Amino acid sequence: MWVDLVACGNYDTFIEVCHKLHADESDPELMFQDYENFPEKWYSESCMDEDTFDNIMEFAKLDDYYFTDGYVFRR
Repeated sequence: MWVDLVACGNYDTFIEVCHKLHADESDPELMFQDYENFPEKWYSESCMDEDTFDNIMEFAKLDDYYFTDGYVFRR
């Protein structure tokens, strides 16, 4: 199942969503086996930390902008 990090809004909500997905497990080991739409260097199969989550959220905001001819424009 894909979890939309932007829809979660913050790290604590993201972790809460992950735990709810594994509510039937007494001690879930959160693993992330795929990623999409952010740089590979932030991907980790083991649970990401809050700093990495925040970096991904900032990166997602860049989608509101586009670059051309050395200028930055907001969509």
